[in-house]
Amino acid sequence: SRIERVAVVGGVAANSRLRKRLKEEGKKQGFGIYFPSPRYCTDNGAMIARAAAFRFEKGLYSGPGLNPVGTISLEEVNTD
Repeated sequence: SRIERVAVVGGVAANSRLRKRLKEEGKKQGFGIYFPSPRYCTDNGAMIARAAAFRFEKGLYSGPGLNPVGTISLEEVNTD
């Protein structure tokens, strides 16, 4: 089946060069391309950093053995 519409969201959607290129490609290939207003194109990195700061202020740290897991909850993080 053919792509008819593409929505680009998140922090990457704030990239002006990407927006321009995707709009051009959408026009060329005949699909609609949709972006939220740049003010709504946020990256959750700032939220993760703030959550880490709150934990740090409470003396909760993770050891060097913590492996990155994209879906781990803060309650699952070992603070030993």
